[in-house]
Amino acid sequence: MNTTVVKVHRHGPAPKVTDLQLLTFIAAYAQHNGFAPCVRDIGNGVGLASTSAVTHRLKQLAKKGLLNRHERISRAMSLTQKAREQYPMLSPTGSHATLRHVKSTQRSSSIAAEAR
Repeated sequence: MNTTVVKVHRHGPAPKVTDLQLLTFIAAYAQHNGFAPCVRDIGNGVGLASTSAVTHRLKQLAKKGLLNRHERISRAMSLTQKAREQYPMLSPTGSHATLRHVKSTQRSSSIAAEAR
C-alpha cells in the first residue's frame, strides 16, 4: 500500500519575499525608529511568520554582502554600502519612497501603517 504524504501549511503557502523587500523594510524601520528592527519585527513587516525563516534570510543577505549583522545581539544590523549601491532606493533621502514601497509590496506592513 502506497501512502502519499502531503504537507499543509496552516496559513497557506509561505509568501515569497525578495531581498529588496527585506532590505527596504529594514531601512524604513531604522529610518522611522532610529534603530534596527528585531527578527520578529521583520517577520511581521514582510509577512514571514517564522523567525527561523527571517533569520535564514538575514544570513543570506549577510553572505551576499548586503547586510552587516551581529548574530548574538538583537537589532545589531545595518545595510552595507553594496546594498545601497545595488538598490539606490534604500538611501536615507528616499525614506518616503521606501515606506510607500513597503506598503505597496506587502499587505500587512506595520511600518507602512505607522507612516501614514
